[in-house]
Parts: sequence; C-alpha cells; structure tokens
Amino acid sequence: MIDNRFLLYYFTALYSFRVNTRSIKQTTGIQNLDIGSYLNENIAIPTDIKEQQTIAKFLDRKTVEIDTLIAQKERLLDLYEEEKRAVINYAVTKGIDPDVPMKKSGIPWLGEIPEHWDVKRLKFIGEAIIDLTYKPEEIVYDKSGKLVLRSSNIQNNKLSLKDCVYVETSIPEKLLLKKGT
Repeated sequence: MIDNRFLLYYFTALYSFRVNTRSIKQTTGIQNLDIGSYLNENIAIPTDIKEQQTIAKFLDRKTVEIDTLIAQKERLLDLYEEEKRAVINYAVTKGIDPDVPMKKSGIPWLGEIPEHWDVKRLKFIGEAIIDLTYKPEEIVYDKSGKLVLRSSNIQNNKLSLKDCVYVETSIPEKLLLKKGT
C-alpha cells in the first residue's frame, strides 16, 4: 500500500530534482520521458503506510507555511514597488525639497510645481524617433545585422536585450544610436 499524498510528493521530488537520465530520450531536439524506463526505476519508500501518511501530513503543513510566507513576501514586494512609484512620482512632479516655494502649474492633474520650474510641451524638449520599418526578409538571425531597439526592449525601467531583432537594411543616420544617446 502507498499513500497517494506521499506518492504525489515523491513524484514531485523525483521530477523536480532527479529524474534519471536513462529515462530521458532525445532523438530530435525535444526531450521525451521514456515511460517504460521511468516506471522501471528503483525508488526507496517507507513500507509502513502510517509513516508515509506522517511524511505527507508534515509536507502538507510545511508547504502551506512556505506558500503563506511567499504570499506575504509578494505582498511586501508589491508595497515596496508602490512606494517606489510614489517616491519617483513625487520627486519628478514636486522636486525633493519640501520647503521650496510652489506655483500653480496650469495642469489640473499635476497641481503645484516648484516656483523655479517651467511647464513645456513634451514635443519641445526632445524628438521622438519612430521611423524604422523593415521587411521580414531583412531580419537576420545570426546577429550579423544592426540591432533594432523596440519598445518591447524596455522592461522594468531597464534596457532588455532579450528577444532582439537584427536587420540587414539601410537605416537613416538619424535613427542610429550614438555613444551617449
């Protein structure tokens, strides 16, 4: 007799940590589990079903404790992220000196801004460069072309170079990044 909860934990441990490589077959690019080899693997289990049940109950308690701790940590991380956004929002819209004289911004959602700040239209402080188009046949997969930075390359306020696109095409000078850009 084998306790089903114990068996679930056992197979979870086997699969997660140490499936025997003899049970993995790879004849193409995809790994497959050879069920015959897998079911012929030797395993060590307690013969006493009460001991299996005791272990399963222990693991039930421990996994609930761990899941609870993970949920609490995730909630804490969410609160820290919210605090970070609030600090950034306040600093970029009100400054960091709470004693500086303020004036009306003329922007309803913004309210007051430091007296020495200006209000300008975004189009007057920089240039949006969104002109590059390319055909699917211009994409190269060996990274030999020019790297195209896309909006999807900005993740979590950082430049991510995962899932990059490289192209072999003529790119206008104004779209090329230069040192310090």
